[in-house]
Amino acid sequence: MTLVSSRRSRVVIRAAAVLAAAVHPLALVAQDPDPLSRLDPNTRFVVEVIIDSARVAGVPTRPLLLKALQGAAYHADNKHIIAAVRSVFHAELDVRVALGSALNESEWASAVSALQSGVPLEALAKFRGERSGKPLTRALVVLTDLIQRGVPVSEASSAIMQLWQRGAGDGDFYGLWKNVEQDILSGQNPGTALEQRMREIPVRVTPGTKIPPASQEPNNSSS
Repeated sequence: MTLVSSRRSRVVIRAAAVLAAAVHPLALVAQDPDPLSRLDPNTRFVVEVIIDSARVAGVPTRPLLLKALQGAAYHADNKHIIAAVRSVFHAELDVRVALGSALNESEWASAVSALQSGVPLEALAKFRGERSGKPLTRALVVLTDLIQRGVPVSEASSAIMQLWQRGAGDGDFYGLWKNVEQDILSGQNPGTALEQRMREIPVRVTPGTKIPPASQEPNNSSS
């Protein structure tokens, strides 16, 4: 087995593990009329208080429940379960400030993941002004994955926002992710891989799209 194929195998295994981690708590919710009974009484009380606070604040409660059940399924320490649930709740509050509350479930989840991966709140908020009804999920998922693969936060955020402003579609974001992933698996520096692949994506102008001035584009000519 070659080095690249070995790395690809590890990527597939990691992706399967992530999927299993998400599906397992969902199965617990579907099968158990009282899923929080899996927590000890004190932990359950705190989690229920956080969920009630989320309900009052108008942010999703289901991710909080799933996070608690995920911790229980993996026998995490009670303090860690509470901290993880609270972290998601606080991230949801930040997402509401940055993007508003008119988000679907996948957009909430992808925005929370982006924040927890290190995307600054002000960077996330830029998507709100440029949204115009466009779905956010694909752009934010790709942004989060690029950061997790080693692309600096500022570079990843800037690149995804540029694509967003240029009217890029889901296919463009997916293509960027796929190509950068391939380059990284081949041993290329993550930031360099993103920079080079960005140059290959055509500009698509849609009605109402705000194109950055040409003076803001990188100038690679020697002085």
